[in-house]
Amino acid sequence: MRIGAKTITALTLLAACAVGTTMLGRLRGDYLAQLDIWAGFTIGIFSVLAASAVFHLGRLGQASEHHLRIGPGGSPRVERTDPFGHLPRRRSARVRRTRSAGLMAAYIAIFLQVGLLTIDNRGVAQLTSVSKAFEPSGLQYCLEAPPPKAEDPRLAGCGLLRRAYQLGYASDLGPCAPQERTEITAVCDRRQLDEPYLHYAWRLLQSRRPALVPDVIDEVRSSLAKVEERRDHLGALLLARRDPVARTPRASHHLFTNLPAPRSGIVPRVVEALDAAACDARTARMPPLLTDIEDDPLASSLIVEHAMGQLLFNPAYPTVVASCREHTIHWNSAADSCERMLNDPDGYLATRRVLGEVRAGLGRHRRAKLSAGLAKDDGRTPSAPAPPDVSRVISFQCLMLGPTPSALRSRTATVAGHALGIRSVTVTPFSANVRGQIQVFDHLARLLAPGFRYGKLQSKQSLVEADAGRAAAQRFARPTSLLTKLELLRETDIFLGHPWIDDRPDLLAVYPYHVHLTNFVEAFRRHYRHARSRL
Repeated sequence: MRIGAKTITALTLLAACAVGTTMLGRLRGDYLAQLDIWAGFTIGIFSVLAASAVFHLGRLGQASEHHLRIGPGGSPRVERTDPFGHLPRRRSARVRRTRSAGLMAAYIAIFLQVGLLTIDNRGVAQLTSVSKAFEPSGLQYCLEAPPPKAEDPRLAGCGLLRRAYQLGYASDLGPCAPQERTEITAVCDRRQLDEPYLHYAWRLLQSRRPALVPDVIDEVRSSLAKVEERRDHLGALLLARRDPVARTPRASHHLFTNLPAPRSGIVPRVVEALDAAACDARTARMPPLLTDIEDDPLASSLIVEHAMGQLLFNPAYPTVVASCREHTIHWNSAADSCERMLNDPDGYLATRRVLGEVRAGLGRHRRAKLSAGLAKDDGRTPSAPAPPDVSRVISFQCLMLGPTPSALRSRTATVAGHALGIRSVTVTPFSANVRGQIQVFDHLARLLAPGFRYGKLQSKQSLVEADAGRAAAQRFARPTSLLTKLELLRETDIFLGHPWIDDRPDLLAVYPYHVHLTNFVEAFRRHYRHARSRL
């Protein structure tokens, strides 16, 4: 026995609809009896038209390509009518007509049940009121005035009363007095019932043109005046839009030092220049403390680079204050770089190829200030806050190593027409141990952030005792119960001194250096955000 896919589909849909109508009670006799004659007529028309459309559009009169064949053993399998390209054996015309009529009847029964599920008396009643939705409304059209009301038949005896009033036998007409009618003299400017829509739209435009045209002309004139006024600033405004998209540096800070570069040679420098975009990710992998660098001849340079990255660039800390593109370390600088900068700022910076970066930072600061000023003049809310003073965005620092230390000095030089700060300090060579790295952190923090000081109030060191470090040193002097004393190391901030820890390698191996480094960096960045800024 062979059953086509179209027949299987029709039987499946018919069974599903029969289950649905039975469960919902649409085939009950009482429900069918209460249907209105128009509801039954609508359901019948819907089933015949929908079944005819599906039958002809789905080509149900043609034989199915796929069939389900049930063999003699009862095992079903799916096969195609013409798997090898041969013409299938055509059935007789009577069989084809019977099959088509059966499918047509099945789909009429399917849509008949769909109609019973979706159409009821209320739906047919609502269909009859659809035409009322297209009737003209008095709010949009000028409707004709209603005819005058006819005289009340109860006042039929008013003729006799009017005659008596004329002869003077009655003082007033009473209820037979004529009613006063209020005539509407205002002209209706809404759409007429027989008026085309385009004519009505043109009439509205003509009536409102005197009020619209002057405003448009004034706006166009004001816009042209603004364009003419700001024609000279057009290039700067376009560049101001380009700056955040092109990710130009938001600040320009430069550190000059006489230390050698930690990575010498042309190839490492080229790789570092090409990898500048990945600097933030590289600094995120920095360890809290550099180890095994005592024998490295470039240990001092590595420590300075490490301290700079931890203080400013490492994204592992919550507060973000700078990026690698905004700070540049100029290695191998002369010991008197800051003095030369004070004597001839533009010339020295041009020699070191720094003047271009400084002018780029000044240009972005100027464009940001111009955009904020124009937005304020127009009464608009600027897209970014007003830029800070240029001295907070561009600065110069000198960290030099020499035999004689010098105090930190702050001076001012005029660079490209702007007064910019120059801070310099000379320190003695530092060792590559923990104490030397802490000294570099302290020197750089004071140099980069004017006014920064790290004290006990900013530290996580315990304030219960007058000198927590001295108390911890006395307790660790006794080599007993060391595990119970480890919590004292967490309350002893090595950034505040405590040189006795430097002589204890066993304590340095377990010292929670990352806890106090995080606290030091966060304290520095909170102060740095007020001392320096970004565009």
